[in-house]
Amino acid sequence: MSQFIHLQHDDQGVFMDATVPADVMNRAMAAVPSMLAIQVLTATRMSNAMSARFALHDVHRAMNLYQSGKGNGEYTDNLAVLGETGEDGSSFLASDIANMQKTPRFGYLLGPIQLERDADGKLTRYSVVAFPAVKEGQNRTGDDCFYLDETGVVRHSKSATVMADKNSEPAGSN
Repeated sequence: MSQFIHLQHDDQGVFMDATVPADVMNRAMAAVPSMLAIQVLTATRMSNAMSARFALHDVHRAMNLYQSGKGNGEYTDNLAVLGETGEDGSSFLASDIANMQKTPRFGYLLGPIQLERDADGKLTRYSVVAFPAVKEGQNRTGDDCFYLDETGVVRHSKSATVMADKNSEPAGSN
């Protein structure tokens, strides 16, 4: 067996020619699966984070619909209420998002909804967080925690283990 591997690549008129020691090429090829796995995990975490942000936007929309209708000007702290099907067959929130406090969706869970009263005693402020179901290790499901309140601005902590809050920076374009 040759100690060198001769590589040629002709792609749309570009010609490259290289001779690489076989042991170097074998080590490089052995590393490809682990590099691909890291890229797949990173892409999955990014996709999970985007799904969590979309879920929070859906929660915000559902909270506003509830407040302006059934809630009589107040928010609810119960995602299950937002996921209930009404007499017309519709709900404020999809059931998979309404269940995110118990069952992860795309690797994220939602925390309890925190409500605050205004000066008149009405529940007109809320906040909720989304965090990775698995926060540490190579198999963590996200690299970020998110925060949403009645303003509709999703904020993030840039850490899977540090909860975002109202002082965290906005997460990209909301």
